[in-house]
Amino acid sequence: MGWIRDELAHLNESVVGKNLEMALSAYDLMAEHAGIVSLTDDLSAVGWQHPDWIELPLEEAGISAPTIHAADTSEQLKTGLWRTMRPVIDYERCNRCWWVCSTFCPDGAIKVQEDGYPRIDYDHCKGCLICVAQCPPHAIAAIPEYLAQEEESSEEGV
Repeated sequence: MGWIRDELAHLNESVVGKNLEMALSAYDLMAEHAGIVSLTDDLSAVGWQHPDWIELPLEEAGISAPTIHAADTSEQLKTGLWRTMRPVIDYERCNRCWWVCSTFCPDGAIKVQEDGYPRIDYDHCKGCLICVAQCPPHAIAAIPEYLAQEEESSEEGV
């Protein structure tokens, strides 16, 4: 259960304790199913055939990953204008596992900076919130776009 403690280390002890309790409860509920899967000598490797795998060559990330700054894309079209929810990164919780949020962003609107932290290009982020769902440390949260704009306006002194 140490991995649960590691995953939830940023939360208070009562939350960690409740998660440990729930994990152990789920484990206990599976006790009646113990022994359903067992080893057998009935299966033979005679006649086994290697699966027909398809070999796919690796490509450069710039080819495989979407990017709004590549040729034949719409960098000038600000596709983030119709967003209703905005993903916001809490850099205190971000552990710089850069490949997760930047890889899963379908529009390539998340780029990793030299410091290893991701940055969201809000001009091109459509607000699909896939990054929120995929972020392992839950460092990306969604807030309503109107609240984000109000916050930006108050910071600018408008």
